[in-house]
Amino acid sequence: MTDICKLKNEDRVTSEEYKQWKKNTPFMYDFMMTRILEYPSQTVQWFNDDIEKIDDDPHESMLQRLLFGTNTGSFNEDNHLIIASVALPGYQEAPKVDLYNMSEDAFGTFIHYTGSDQLEADFKIYHNGPVLCARSMPEKENIIATRNHDDLFIYDIKDCLADFNVAGTTSPILIHTKLNSETNLEWNSQTSGLLLTGYVRHKVAVWDLNSQKKRKTLTAKLVLGNDDSDHVGFIYDASWHQKHPEICAAATSKGNILLWDIRSNNVKRPSHYFTGHKGSAFQIKFNPFSEYVFMTSGSDCQIAAWDLRNLNEKLHSIQLKQEKFHTLKWSPHCETLFAALTNDRKVYLFDMDKIFDELLPQEVDNGPSELTFIHGGHTSRVCDFDWNYNDINPLMICSVSDDNVFQIWQMSSKFVTQDTSRSEI
Repeated sequence: MTDICKLKNEDRVTSEEYKQWKKNTPFMYDFMMTRILEYPSQTVQWFNDDIEKIDDDPHESMLQRLLFGTNTGSFNEDNHLIIASVALPGYQEAPKVDLYNMSEDAFGTFIHYTGSDQLEADFKIYHNGPVLCARSMPEKENIIATRNHDDLFIYDIKDCLADFNVAGTTSPILIHTKLNSETNLEWNSQTSGLLLTGYVRHKVAVWDLNSQKKRKTLTAKLVLGNDDSDHVGFIYDASWHQKHPEICAAATSKGNILLWDIRSNNVKRPSHYFTGHKGSAFQIKFNPFSEYVFMTSGSDCQIAAWDLRNLNEKLHSIQLKQEKFHTLKWSPHCETLFAALTNDRKVYLFDMDKIFDELLPQEVDNGPSELTFIHGGHTSRVCDFDWNYNDINPLMICSVSDDNVFQIWQMSSKFVTQDTSRSEI
């Protein structure tokens, strides 16, 4: 009975928070789009390909593509990898709206979409099991890596389209079964064809598609780590350096951060490793603008910034009450911006440029000075999110949650203290 009362109270709090968020949406966002999917997606990614402008559109709208998938769960339905197009405004600033002469569905001076016509699936690819992670190759976006609970798949969209037109079926070009890892997938942004994943327990795998033949079993180019690494811990996340394609890193269940140089003659042992967090280390992400800066998150409820030139102490740490951040992503446009997820219903945005900002006494309980924005538009756990790579909308994010909600949103630029154009640290 106590558990039922607790759930009802949580639902009541969620409902009240959502109502408050919806009421304040016009003052917090430049753009908001909400869509209910047939099934929840555990993953989402913007394609970074050419943007198609819509002809004869007064708002200069443009089409961008998104990658996501389905997790049908207990329904035992077929799962699919989905490529979809979404119509987005093409102008730099939202149009000004007469606040005293708005239509009934207008939300203020920002753009709000709820119609299903804004998001249209271009193609669905049958997927064996739930799509738990899907990532397209930066240089060849028709090549997509996915995984379910155990297996790794590589799809070629062009081949899938050809197969579907001929036989009405689609299949991956490469498969590796029994991966036994739940880490994310990450393509090397500097060297085409290199994919980084967890492998088994204490190991990380580097896959090279340039040396693979289609329709063959996928074999790892390198396996980093060894079986005698119980003291290191289980691999939770693996990530490439964004400036040096030979360097990668992993975060482990025992709080360790492992660094490898894949050119080394002995990749069974990491080039460097250190304890970054008390308890587990969940994520590691290198800054796309810096040779040295990276950040990690852990079960100690900290997000830590590090410098490769001195791994003995943190550059900086951020703590938000007792929240454990399990997903981190740097902005592709601004070197100080990043966003993070916890197991609650929110997306948190931080600006490292605000480290030394002083808080007013009434602001202290709201979080650290680096906390720039909280997106509260979801009423269930947020599974994944991704920054839009398009320079026209540098603050735009797509997020997906467990209750089938798919949102594209752009916080107001007034929350950012500096220019969001690309720059180097």
